[in-house]
Amino acid sequence: MSTPASGTGSLEVPESDSGASDDRDASVAPTPDTGVSGEPDAQEPKPDEDDAGSCREKITGCDPIRKTGCAVELQMQCDVDLLAATPTGVCVFYAPSLDPNACLYLPPTESCPAGQTCVEAKCQAICLCDSECGAGKCCNKPVGAGGFKVCIEC
Repeated sequence: MSTPASGTGSLEVPESDSGASDDRDASVAPTPDTGVSGEPDAQEPKPDEDDAGSCREKITGCDPIRKTGCAVELQMQCDVDLLAATPTGVCVFYAPSLDPNACLYLPPTESCPAGQTCVEAKCQAICLCDSECGAGKCCNKPVGAGGFKVCIEC
């Protein structure tokens, strides 16, 4: 713990919250968390490649597939930037649709849950690789100009 600032108050800031930079080597991949069995947890994010090899492109901004990079505490989520020329995520506010059979994507709001985007008035899972789609689905319907796709029946 750091020492309290001189003057009034006795606020103590833990060393980990002191704003010090992280000196870890960014090129070293983190190891997966392991459960009681010693095996990696099943909820770990999927790797950046599928069985056929690398298919993931670098995503600029937040990641709409892994659902990271936006202020969840503000009810924000990451969605596809349909106007970007490369895979780019944009933070939007979640605003559920009043019509359960339709969705709306009107930045800065989105009515689909995180990990999905509104395509042809339906919420569909965002992907770059077949491995990011569920069983019986393939990642082959382009959405926007940036390289993102949505999962559809194979």
